[in-house]
Amino acid sequence: MTLEKGSLILIDYTANIKDTSKIFETTIEEDAKNSDLYDPTRKYGPRLVSVGEGWVLKGLDEALAEA
Repeated sequence: MTLEKGSLILIDYTANIKDTSKIFETTIEEDAKNSDLYDPTRKYGPRLVSVGEGWVLKGLDEALAEA
């Protein structure tokens, strides 16, 4: 399956710093709790993304566009 620019998808992700593996953003509640990022006021779960439209981190957006 090819994801075209503008395709709408629901994804869960956890983003980390490559050199240290420190998590800095996640949609997964358990990952947030394990990395001290947990915010009880935040809703965790899949996020709606439009591929190639800059709705998410640049690296993730590029990876989705190349999938």
